[in-house]
Amino acid sequence: MTHAVLNLPGRTHSPSGALRTAGVVWLWTAAGESFGYRLGDELWSMTGRHCGRFVGNQVFARTGSYRGEVIDDNRLVADPAKRHLSRPAFTPSLGWVGMPGRIARPPLDMPAGYEDFA
Repeated sequence: MTHAVLNLPGRTHSPSGALRTAGVVWLWTAAGESFGYRLGDELWSMTGRHCGRFVGNQVFARTGSYRGEVIDDNRLVADPAKRHLSRPAFTPSLGWVGMPGRIARPPLDMPAGYEDFA
């Protein structure tokens, strides 16, 4: 299926086709459900909750524990073998206004050993 792309100022696509709007990178779970977005090094849910901080492509909870990572440019997954990783804890920012969910994507064929993001 081919999707028409509306080119608006501030909107670009990465090589994989992930939509970027003024620094926002929309993210989906491996199951294809819209989760939220990355803005800078922060992970936000669609409800506007600050729910993680990125270090590279890995995301950590406010407690500093590993939550998961981004693969294929826009899919959130978790590698149980990395649950021992941690970073300094952080205080979540105040919530933003929620945003409408993005259209679901087809499920991802995850690499062996990975789990869907929760």
